[in-house]
Amino acid sequence: AATYLNSLGYIAHYDMWSNFDGTDEMYKSIYELDGEDALTCLFGSAYSIESYEKANASEAVAKASELKNKYTSTHYKPSWLKLFADGVLEANTGYVKEPYVFDSQSFGTQIWDNETMKAIVNEANEKGLLVHIHTMGDAAVSEALDAFLDSKTHNGYYRNSLGHVGLITNDDLIRVKENDIGIASGANWASQVTQAQIEAVKGSIGEKRFRKMYPFEEYSQYGIKAALSTDNPCSPGIMDIFGYIQVLVNGYDHNYLINEDTFPRRNTFISVEDALKMFTINGAWMNNLESERGSIEVGKYADFVFADKDPFKENIDDIYKISVISTFFEGKMVYSKY
Repeated sequence: AATYLNSLGYIAHYDMWSNFDGTDEMYKSIYELDGEDALTCLFGSAYSIESYEKANASEAVAKASELKNKYTSTHYKPSWLKLFADGVLEANTGYVKEPYVFDSQSFGTQIWDNETMKAIVNEANEKGLLVHIHTMGDAAVSEALDAFLDSKTHNGYYRNSLGHVGLITNDDLIRVKENDIGIASGANWASQVTQAQIEAVKGSIGEKRFRKMYPFEEYSQYGIKAALSTDNPCSPGIMDIFGYIQVLVNGYDHNYLINEDTFPRRNTFISVEDALKMFTINGAWMNNLESERGSIEVGKYADFVFADKDPFKENIDDIYKISVISTFFEGKMVYSKY
């Protein structure tokens, strides 16, 4: 897995469901690999609390803390707890402030009530865990932010983050910026990778909200530290860095041939520079690593890639064609195309 990631130019991977099999085998395996000096990238893990675990949420937080303390190593940081605040917009389960088009009484699924979510986030931060919350609807985003800010009053600042963020209000964009909340979102979601998905989302939330989904340009305008996520294997689509940048700068997903009529944010893209920051310094910042990684500076680790073309000079429609030639992790070449 690490070798494949290196071939795409990645030197860090964060898994948001490392307890998927109900055991600590993934934690143990990665920890042992690092002990053998066999990791060629950073790994991070999140312990995910599922909705059916509501009655035992406190026990789950304690387990996540135990795994963090037991398995943290030089290149492995199992520092995260993950929650789902809602479902997805195309299935009408994203938790939204305005009702779905088909039913004026339907606002989607609120998985955790406000007070329970606050309690979980408080307990997790108190134990030194960072919390990442899946939020697709704007109501889910507001609930998650309420929980983060409530914890801040009790535990001080923790670099908690929002995942996906399909819809968000202007007021919450301001709260994200003012409180240094991170956002991890996938460009493959923003391109709505199939026509069926496009129509499903439009039919659920209407054209107006559809055009406001995944506001990457606003992240740049507000100075919000947003990072890119693939959401693989849950979501199909892009894995390569330059394919992602292609979507962010002009909406073209070369895997699915999405065109200008279907991209939700067709007139609001971002610069190549801002797209690259989402892969580099912003990702490092979200994981409290910006002092040692994420940019080429004296005193930081030499993590970088060589590409066959310069994305700043390449034709904007051909950025996805750029290839990684070699990848360096902590000054050592861990991948070479030739």
